[in-house]
Amino acid sequence: MTAPPAEHTEATRTRSSPKRAKSDPTRRIYALLVFIVLEMSIFALFVPDFWTQRNLVSTGRLNAVVAIVAIGVTFGLISGAIDISVGAVIALSGVVGGQLLGHGFPAPLAALGTVAAGTLAGFTNGFFVTRFRVHPLIVTIGMLSVARGLAFVLADGRSVIISDDFFNVFQSKWFGVPLPVLLAAVAFLVGHYVLAWTHFGRYTYAMGGNDVAARAVALPVDRLRTYYLGLSGGLAGLGGWVLASAVGASVPSAARGTELVVITAVLLGGVGFSGGSGNLLGTFLGVVLIGAMVNGMALQGLGPSHRLIVLGLALILPLALEARKLEGFGWRTSAT
Repeated sequence: MTAPPAEHTEATRTRSSPKRAKSDPTRRIYALLVFIVLEMSIFALFVPDFWTQRNLVSTGRLNAVVAIVAIGVTFGLISGAIDISVGAVIALSGVVGGQLLGHGFPAPLAALGTVAAGTLAGFTNGFFVTRFRVHPLIVTIGMLSVARGLAFVLADGRSVIISDDFFNVFQSKWFGVPLPVLLAAVAFLVGHYVLAWTHFGRYTYAMGGNDVAARAVALPVDRLRTYYLGLSGGLAGLGGWVLASAVGASVPSAARGTELVVITAVLLGGVGFSGGSGNLLGTFLGVVLIGAMVNGMALQGLGPSHRLIVLGLALILPLALEARKLEGFGWRTSAT
């Protein structure tokens, strides 16, 4: 008996891979849950202040910003458009809000201006990506520099104290839960519904999975990609309002390195760097995992340098596994 042709074997392997790939997200979710439980258990044993109410409230407020911004980055990455600029856009948006308040604008208008500044930055990214065919990575790195520079120019290099009760609404709690945490939870639920149950969500996966095929079936790829980057910028703007509100000040140097935290959490959550795969549940768990890790290390007295080393390694891991297409333990981030 002769062996089946190589093409037949490869075709059979290809046909069987979707079923195997379909189970990858579930295995990945379980893996993340296991790591989170282990992480929390270790911190409970060795970091006495980790489970205190004060620490949980403070960590919840700060991680809510990461979570909100991660939603937009998740949509962008799944569609095939990474956004590196979000940390600087958070700072720029917060500065815009502080400057509007300082010039006598009503607080609701200042809050709207904060979100609008981020949205404008996002749509600017989308314009250059789709109109001039520049890779999103390059465009958003450029925007990171532009937004950070604008934040310092507008603020004249100084922080501005914000005392307006409306603008600082995110310092409050509802039913004992910090308002930023509730906002992040609602945003995740809405985003999950859109991504999992709507045509918009299906278009997102189709574009990231195969851009050429999406164009062939008349999907408005360029317009949608611009929307996704606009969404990413808008949520970064919302994060800027939340952060400035929570700390009571607009700070041009705020959120430095937040883009690293966000992208690491999103990739660890299973969103493929090459697009077309991932979900918001994985992103949420990635945010929890990274947020708890950073907080625990800080409580242990480990400085920013140590945290940067760990974050860098955590960022490299999912990219290395995606490149090697490893399937073991559910960590593969793209299907072939």
